[in-house]
Amino acid sequence: MQIDFHHAATYVVARLAGFTHNEASTVAYASQYVDDSTNKGIIQFTNGNTYERIASAHKVFDVEHNCLNGEDYEVWVPFHFLPGNNGVPADTKQSVPLYQRLVCTPDSPLSADMWDQCRAKRADPNGLHRLGITAHVYCDTFSHQMFAGIRHPVNHVADLMHGAAPDTGILERIESAAADELGLGHGGALTDPDLPYLVWKYTNGFRQLREVSNHDAFLLASRRLFSQFIYYLSRDANTPMESRDLGMIEHLIASNVTSDPGSRHQSWLASIQEGSFSFGKLSDAEFHALNYLSYGVGSWKFLALGTREARDAVSQEFAYDDRFETSDWKKFHDALKDHQGFVLNVILPKYQLPKSYQEAKGLGL
Repeated sequence: MQIDFHHAATYVVARLAGFTHNEASTVAYASQYVDDSTNKGIIQFTNGNTYERIASAHKVFDVEHNCLNGEDYEVWVPFHFLPGNNGVPADTKQSVPLYQRLVCTPDSPLSADMWDQCRAKRADPNGLHRLGITAHVYCDTFSHQMFAGIRHPVNHVADLMHGAAPDTGILERIESAAADELGLGHGGALTDPDLPYLVWKYTNGFRQLREVSNHDAFLLASRRLFSQFIYYLSRDANTPMESRDLGMIEHLIASNVTSDPGSRHQSWLASIQEGSFSFGKLSDAEFHALNYLSYGVGSWKFLALGTREARDAVSQEFAYDDRFETSDWKKFHDALKDHQGFVLNVILPKYQLPKSYQEAKGLGL
């Protein structure tokens, strides 16, 4: 999924579930920022203070990191391709290969454990940031199903066909070829799994022909995310979404037939601004605050560190401000580290799945 869903649709679903504008904005920003937080390492301040952050994504052409299996595992497995354990509970014995258990499946038992921990941490200062991260990972289990966050032939894509061909550019095709060669995630499928309107076919790494309706997967993800948000707010998770709102979500999923995520994102924002959902119109100030910037003036990073840059030099030092400690940027990164640690060190071992690539290799991956 891309910014139209991870940011705008997540905001909509959060509001429909009962979150306030400010709460939903924080959740939606954190959800999208998972895809944009590509820096890692130690932040150095001019007063001698330091802060360590991790990356929750790598760009396709970031060969330095995408060719490092250990780093791939720490990024793609907990944040984008949560293993599905073949869809079965932790106490169920299986005779399938390890790589099959590492393949992402929608709404898996592992995702239920992830949600349990997210709800347990809701009173924390970064509870909403953790919720946004959890929402991102959860929604990706629907769009990234049948792919794994490891470099492995199980991710190979062949015979790719589209019901309605996306306007894919030459750069995307080059990226796809590079990613398929790496065997990492859904790179070999271009951005097909992320396009809400698309119906597509391919032969997967199990040599199975799959026909995928992204429309159905995204709509189901919307409904299930609504249930998770309702439950997070200590309400009945079986509460249905109003038919008017579900219909508008379905319309936005189906009607934005372009591979440009920015264009789809703007369509969602326009519908929000017009008051198309039952929570009503936003004020001008609220709508302006909803705008997402991964970096630059007004972004979480800018407000915390005072930098306009997307990438930081290794030797760069930042002026320290006491407000850094309570900034959204720091809360997000604290939540990011907590989420990663819980998935790798608690959830995966519970299912007897490896918590690192080294361990996976030792188990015969």
